[in-house]
Amino acid sequence: MKKIFLLLFSFSFLHATNESNNTPPQKIGNTYPLKNGSISLNGEFLWFKPYAFIPFSLTHITTGPRDYFDNQRVQKVNFSFNPGFRLQIGFYMPTPSWKMHWTYTRFRTSDKRDVYPDTNEVLSPIWESIQLFIPTNVGSHTSAHAKQMLNYNVFDWDLQSSLFSGMHFALTPTFGVRTAYIRNDLTVRYDGENISPELPVEDKVNVKNHFRAIGLKGGLNLSYLLGQNFELFGISAVSILLSRITRHHHEKYIAVNTTGELFSGRVGNSNRYLSTKSSFDLALGISWGLYFGEAQKRYFSLSTAYEVHIWPDQIQLMRIQSSNNLGDLSNPIDFYKADLCFQGLKFKGSLEF
Repeated sequence: MKKIFLLLFSFSFLHATNESNNTPPQKIGNTYPLKNGSISLNGEFLWFKPYAFIPFSLTHITTGPRDYFDNQRVQKVNFSFNPGFRLQIGFYMPTPSWKMHWTYTRFRTSDKRDVYPDTNEVLSPIWESIQLFIPTNVGSHTSAHAKQMLNYNVFDWDLQSSLFSGMHFALTPTFGVRTAYIRNDLTVRYDGENISPELPVEDKVNVKNHFRAIGLKGGLNLSYLLGQNFELFGISAVSILLSRITRHHHEKYIAVNTTGELFSGRVGNSNRYLSTKSSFDLALGISWGLYFGEAQKRYFSLSTAYEVHIWPDQIQLMRIQSSNNLGDLSNPIDFYKADLCFQGLKFKGSLEF
């Protein structure tokens, strides 16, 4: 009797084991592989609004002499929402629950802004290094025309493993390496009237910031199963980067001298230095997925999320300070810095096999 009981117990155990092996693992936040060596392919459409504040001129409403200003307004280019993309390939390592993936993020946009002061306004250029005249009652800048371009490229290598996983909740730390190449370029044309001596007729200015960086990245991912194959997830990451920053300020002008003779010239400067910078990434979203294929060994998911990316003091620009003497570049240099930020939505499709 005892032998029969043991035989039945063994048969039941083997049958249950076979059923469990045919059942795909419960998947929470990509912490469980479909099988050792599984590969994941992800594509994301980004709809981001960048915030890269670079002022190019000031306008002042004046009710008195030209040297008395009030109601100052800063003029800048305002970016709209624009598309980008992100590509990722991942690999589940033979060690259970470890996943390695490579990610490339690309975003590029540009926008323009024209400023024409009203009759009771005065326009003051910000990036004009050659101060050719002191504001008087004759002559002024009549307009400013700016174009700003942003080119954002980030490559990440990440390794992640589940620290804690339950029936509905998963906690997954990540660490890896981040590299970045970001360009912030501003081109401005200032137009003026040639009434006053030494007043520029046209002044074209290019200020550029080229940012290259590499460093370490760490983060924490949270996932919670809602049921019906839906899942809430949150992503956070911080990077510490060694950055090489190159700043350019180049200017080409056409002006008149005291005798009314037209002449032109160029000035410019650039420098390069190393600095330590950081970046912060946050995302909150929802996903839906299902198993398919032979033995349910393939997984497809769709997700959407709201993302925020912050790069403190990433924008670094310079301007030569010049006196009112044409071409006098012996004065110090002005430096300008600002944060680069993104916020918007992503839509992601993922396939694992």
